[in-house]
Amino acid sequence: MEFSKYIKKIRESNQLTQQEMLELLAQSDSSFDKLDLTTLSRWERGVTIPKLEKRLIIARLFSYDVATLIDPYVEIPKDKSLLLKKVLHRPVNPYVFKEDKFNLTKFDSLINNNELCKLLSIFHQSHLDVELRASIFSKIAVKMDAYLSNDEELLGHLLYGYIPADTSIDALDLNKLENCPFIDDISCIDADIALYVVSGYSSLSIPRTITMLTVLDILRKRTNIKKVYINCHAQEGFDMYEKNFKPEVIGKGKELLFYGVKYLNRYYRYIQLSMNPETVLSAKVVSNMVPFTDEHLKELLDES
Repeated sequence: MEFSKYIKKIRESNQLTQQEMLELLAQSDSSFDKLDLTTLSRWERGVTIPKLEKRLIIARLFSYDVATLIDPYVEIPKDKSLLLKKVLHRPVNPYVFKEDKFNLTKFDSLINNNELCKLLSIFHQSHLDVELRASIFSKIAVKMDAYLSNDEELLGHLLYGYIPADTSIDALDLNKLENCPFIDDISCIDADIALYVVSGYSSLSIPRTITMLTVLDILRKRTNIKKVYINCHAQEGFDMYEKNFKPEVIGKGKELLFYGVKYLNRYYRYIQLSMNPETVLSAKVVSNMVPFTDEHLKELLDES
């Protein structure tokens, strides 16, 4: 749908005048601070069109699906496309020619799942140099997507949760994860929230793609998400985020002499990033993924 018709439909279906629409946008997001009635009128008449990121902000503000606003056939710059391919398809185990089959199991809670909690504790110690007791994961309202082999061995994971949108940056300290104010699904319904991706990893490319699609799907469907926080512990991932999603660095893991994630000529175990959902969803590099997250996820899971 043309954006001119889209925004006019939103305004009229919500019984707003242009002035009321203008005031609502200005109150809701700082990017509309300088918006005036003339510009809004020109948008509705199709004379001009705002950047895609602003279009998505408007759609998400009124809980509309952003899929119809994204062109899945837009040309993606080769350098940005290459960075994404490095993240999704880089070989982690060079001795495996063909990927093993896996099963995806989703956990809404890790209560009474001692084995997975132990594995998460080991992972954060070995990969992020963060000591988190296994019991912590069963006490906080985090979710986990676990990629398991046919022998029930853990091949990869995505650990994430939701927190109030006004949560302070200090509360995201990975070393004090037990103090982070994760909230349950019921508390998320009528509140502005942030998505906090605590960690994610897989030695297989298909689970890495599923993880990327899962995060995009969450951002697409949960329009009340105002921020995205990610602990990035891979250089390829950091390069991809930095090039495509305009992240803000809000924290760093332990400094290393070499290896790790390079930032400002220093190396760290991980880099903590903050991003706007609309910036992520409007990035050209994921334009062919966002409108079809459901279809892509189903196709990949059917193949696994």
